[in-house]
Amino acid sequence: MVIRRMNNMFTRHGRWMFAIITLFIIVSFVGFLTPGFNSMFSFGGGSGSAGTAFGKKISAEQVREQAIRDSVALALAYGVDPSNSQVFEMAEKNAFYSICALYAAAQCGVWVSDQEIAAYLEKLPRFQGADQQFDINKYNDFVKNSLKPHGITESTLEQGIRESLMKQQLSEQITGDVIATPDEIRAFFNVIREKFEISVAEFKASTYAAKEKVTDEDVKNYFEANRKKYIMPERYNIRTVEFDYSGFAAKAGAGVTEQDIQKYYESHKNEFTKMEKGKPVTTPLSKVKNEIKTNIINERAAAMAMEMAQQFAVDAYNETQGKDDALVRFQGMIKANGFKENVYGWIDKKTVALGKRPVEPELMSEIDAIYIKSPVSNPVAGRDCAYVVFLEAREDAKPATFEEVKSQVTQDLQLVKGAQKARDQARHAAGEIVRLKNNIKVFRKMAPQAVDLDAFDAMNPPYSLIGGILATLAENTPAGAISEVKDTPEGAVFVYVRSRALPNDKDYEQVKSFINSFYIKMKQDSASNNFNLWLQSKCKIYELRRD
Repeated sequence: MVIRRMNNMFTRHGRWMFAIITLFIIVSFVGFLTPGFNSMFSFGGGSGSAGTAFGKKISAEQVREQAIRDSVALALAYGVDPSNSQVFEMAEKNAFYSICALYAAAQCGVWVSDQEIAAYLEKLPRFQGADQQFDINKYNDFVKNSLKPHGITESTLEQGIRESLMKQQLSEQITGDVIATPDEIRAFFNVIREKFEISVAEFKASTYAAKEKVTDEDVKNYFEANRKKYIMPERYNIRTVEFDYSGFAAKAGAGVTEQDIQKYYESHKNEFTKMEKGKPVTTPLSKVKNEIKTNIINERAAAMAMEMAQQFAVDAYNETQGKDDALVRFQGMIKANGFKENVYGWIDKKTVALGKRPVEPELMSEIDAIYIKSPVSNPVAGRDCAYVVFLEAREDAKPATFEEVKSQVTQDLQLVKGAQKARDQARHAAGEIVRLKNNIKVFRKMAPQAVDLDAFDAMNPPYSLIGGILATLAENTPAGAISEVKDTPEGAVFVYVRSRALPNDKDYEQVKSFINSFYIKMKQDSASNNFNLWLQSKCKIYELRRD
């Protein structure tokens, strides 16, 4: 086999042929897999024809065999056993892609020699001895104990490596010829680092919505046209037992010792340390002793409350599980323990408070997980108390009736009309600015709500929900002029560009090396993406049935 034939040759001539490191093997499986390509090529198992590659039919058996070879090569690269299920799943998912890529590699004249395979194998840590040299005995042991028990031959191993290296060489061919001229790189730097100062005139629907008059007929028609938007969320009819942390504070405080306070201080020193004049300064224990004691009491009180809630939840679960009179039993346990029952009735995921307490996400998640036949929740640690919830009933989400959401529909319609009004006003104002005189003075008069933004560049656009829109408007507008009007989800916006300034030579020289690498990497990614598109056009996978 290859490794046996080549072993003596490496002893004589060294390792100069080993040019591809282990990482490249891993990259070869995922280097071209953009989201679109990966979703297109996914092996589903089964039998028959799997698809076509460059006009040739690919059978499901070919895909299965490719997955085996790929999984062996991947296992070597990751240093795991070839039987590893995660490795095989990765290989199986990308097996059809591998076949397509190998067809492309063959068309490009890519080939990997036995010498290159041997060089790769010899460098793998799992086959090296104590002297960090290739150990043929370790290699033989791997073939015998890790491959053969799974029906994998040595030739399958070698072919898997060959194909992986072929895909890597194909990747290098695609991206290796990418070059960039100094002028091209500097122009790119100017684009991403040009500084803009702008004033923003945003016209929002909320400004005009309340003044928009809508009739009942308008609202009804809008509802009918947008029924899918209006869903009544799933509802839960609940009651709770709440174990207030404050009720355990006295008991928790009685056991706090000086040692407890000292231990807390030592383990939480970062909380009491701040920077002063560039140096970390830790507040002395004497000044934070009372604060620490309060923290310890609060932590212990919460733990005590959760412990009691846990015991009650277990007992209540056992008492009510699968019982028709579960509520009566639950209430009986509340009374027997001297607890208080809190009845909240129907709530949903839009409910913001239970009584005076806010609905916390963890509590709502637990409520959503309760079944009617098992109506008692696990205990939930809230901000002020531990909850045990009883679910009396629940209703699935359902389409809303007009009357249930009439108020919301009315507001939505007013916002729609308000957004259109905002867009009309923005275009009118922009037109007037251009007509009168395209300068900042006229801009501020026609758009008094406008705000001035701090200077920004393409790499650091304005911090706003519409920051990308603002950056694009600025880039497409000369200094001393207003931009086009751009619609937004809430209305419309345009900007006045107060100034534009290109970066200077000093700025460029400081980051020249990084920008050069960054820009070339962008071009390489573009080349890979173009290759993917071409490869997709040459290959087609069928929908396969999994047995």
